[in-house]
Amino acid sequence: MIRTLVLFGHCNEVEPADNEGTLFVGWSEAVNFQDVASHLIQGEFENSVIIPVNSTPGTCESASVHITIERTGVNFKGFKARFWLRDKPYSEAARNGDLVPLNFDWVAYIPCSSYLTG
Repeated sequence: MIRTLVLFGHCNEVEPADNEGTLFVGWSEAVNFQDVASHLIQGEFENSVIIPVNSTPGTCESASVHITIERTGVNFKGFKARFWLRDKPYSEAARNGDLVPLNFDWVAYIPCSSYLTG
């Protein structure tokens, strides 16, 4: 039997941590982390699906930044998100201008192996 854990979170006013436009987000930052924490040990993180949504308010360039998830950066601690402005990493594309903090919401679906009961 397979169970899927659902985590959801909101990252408020974050900036990419490096020149490649990436940021690591820990599962513990999820709004409902306490509700599912005891089941995370069964998580199959390599098969998880993470949906990020830019929720930066306004109509400036930072509101049009899109976000992808680095599959190699998904593990039992969290996931790595990459921010893009047009076809360049956000930190590189915004180097000439001001790097504006971003808001983004995310939902993660993490399949878990659960023990079969008889």
